[in-house]
Amino acid sequence: MTTLENQLEEYQRTVRDLQEQLAASKKKLAKSDQDNAQVVNELGLAKLIVNQSPVVLFRRKAGKTGEKPKLEYVSDNLKRFGYDPQDFMDERILFPDIVHPDDLDWLMLRNIPSITE
Repeated sequence: MTTLENQLEEYQRTVRDLQEQLAASKKKLAKSDQDNAQVVNELGLAKLIVNQSPVVLFRRKAGKTGEKPKLEYVSDNLKRFGYDPQDFMDERILFPDIVHPDDLDWLMLRNIPSITE
């Protein structure tokens, strides 16, 4: 075999390897897309269940030490109590604003100070 033939064989092997890697990556991506679609579907169902219940979901992300926790989500069913969830997200209304003072004292006694932030 000549040097050119050897180089051609090597290039052909490289192309085959790359084609196999590409096929494997496409398969992984398709599986990931399926998994993501399933998660989106499950989250949609969970949101539907929460929004049709009398329970309001407030989700907060804990801040780093010394930082204020960040409100990430308020369920839409808060509207049934006359409040707009976006008002909470934008901090125009805070959680203590809607809690009865006696209940707020109860929450504070249970060492939940972040509830008032």
